[in-house]
Amino acid sequence: IKEAPSAIAMLDKKFRYVAYSDKWVLDYELNNKLILGYSHFDVFPDLAPKWKGILDKCLEGGTFAHDEVKFTLDEHRYMWLKWRIKPWYSGVNTIGGLIMMTEDVTRFKESKEEELRNILKLTQSQNQRLKNFAHIVSHNLRSHSGNIQSLLSLMLEDYPQIMQDEIPVMLFDSSSNLTETITHLSEVAAMNFN
Repeated sequence: IKEAPSAIAMLDKKFRYVAYSDKWVLDYELNNKLILGYSHFDVFPDLAPKWKGILDKCLEGGTFAHDEVKFTLDEHRYMWLKWRIKPWYSGVNTIGGLIMMTEDVTRFKESKEEELRNILKLTQSQNQRLKNFAHIVSHNLRSHSGNIQSLLSLMLEDYPQIMQDEIPVMLFDSSSNLTETITHLSEVAAMNFN
């Protein structure tokens, strides 16, 4: 256990240290403390009361684990831990104590949080661009499309006979299709933005 690359501690049934790894000492900054034979609650006097309950349940045979929990070292420092606690056995069906394995996941958690912040910034930027696009579609393009339809309507009033020619009919159809497409595009952009 002493040489294990992981932070490991073995406790007896009274939660006294029986063995621990060098990594345990390093992670919890216990370099100047002699902890062999001392209670886990003496080594970490500020532990939340819930830990006593978890350790008691482990002595009854339970196994507990968590992928991410904040562990306070002191009033200014903390670390994020992934941990697992389970009983160890001194004989057949005889629990001798507990074994605790922890991993400092602070860097991983902080990098994931930074990644989430970056994704949030990117999403906000994309939303702003989508909002700008929706504004352009709903105002500028719709305005131009409406102007084209108005001009075509005026032309039809002055020259009703042009509707007998194929090209003006296609122009009216294209103008109507353009207006309809802009309306749909504007609706899609508004829905995506919302």
